Amino acid sequence: MSTSPLAPAVAAYPTRCGIWLIPDTPDGRDLIATVKEGPHTSWDDLPDFDPFLMQVILGVLAALTLWAAFATGEPPFGLIATLLAAGAIVVGVETRQIRADERRLRASGLAMPVPEQLWGRPMPTSDPARSRRHEVRRLEELQALPAVEGVPALTLVWLAAQEGATQAAVDTIHAAAQELATRPQREEMRRQEQAVRRILDQRVPLTP
Repeated sequence: MSTSPLAPAVAAYPTRCGIWLIPDTPDGRDLIATVKEGPHTSWDDLPDFDPFLMQVILGVLAALTLWAAFATGEPPFGLIATLLAAGAIVVGVETRQIRADERRLRASGLAMPVPEQLWGRPMPTSDPARSRRHEVRRLEELQALPAVEGVPALTLVWLAAQEGATQAAVDTIHAAAQELATRPQREEMRRQEQAVRRILDQRVPLTP
């Protein structure tokens, strides 16, 4: 990936706590090595799912089932209680690991969560598989856009996320490049900038 000296190459890195933009630099690669790669946990596909609440529910059910086992003397209740307690422990450990990964990414100063604007209009479905395909297509669209003065669109979004506004980096890079550009170059850059803005402003329609 070719980039301008103004900014590093940036890759979209899927983790269990979302998709993050991380620069392809030694520090960025070191950071990636500390975070487990993978899609969101399947729990994230459930509407309004709260892992902590699920852990509490499993723990309460395990306690009630264990009490029933002692009260009735039925071994199956003890087995069920053990399974529920194990489930609560697994959920708790997984949740803590995911939150630790997210804290590490945010504290690094390098990784930036993909802005919500990047996904465009909400999908008219609650189907997790279709939503995932929507996200993948959106990233592919952004990666396929022509660079603005050698700066890929993902790098623009990463810079913008650092500045806290999705449009800020487009303006910064474009203004810096304008100083040395000829008129034909300026026209081409303007066309490229508009293409990036259409993606970031959620005006590019996606087929479901």
